[in-house]
Amino acid sequence: MAFQPVTETGATALLEETRPATPPLDKVPESEAPADDVGQTDARHREQAASDELAWTLEKKIQQKTWGRIHSLRVDASDDQVNIRARTSSYYLKQLAIQAILETVSGAVTEPVRLAVDIEVGTGTA
Repeated sequence: MAFQPVTETGATALLEETRPATPPLDKVPESEAPADDVGQTDARHREQAASDELAWTLEKKIQQKTWGRIHSLRVDASDDQVNIRARTSSYYLKQLAIQAILETVSGAVTEPVRLAVDIEVGTGTA
């Protein structure tokens, strides 16, 4: 078999023969149209980044307000709920932590957020 160079018109004809016929996008039924998941994914990433930033800010403010005397601090934030677990040695420090939480959330959140605060007070936690 001898090699024959393909000319531009021959290549175009070959492509047109092998390419499946696709209707223009305005003619495609909505059930067959490609889904726009990119916008939804970006929105989820932004929500997660905002939740992570809120959790980090809460941890920092609680530690500052209580002079680092809150132990085993864990802050989990989602778009509609904030869970805070910790231990401390006095009710006064627990009050300071709650005050820091309320100040931070009221200044940082524009939509209602459910707060779940579980700070154990005991003598063995200091």
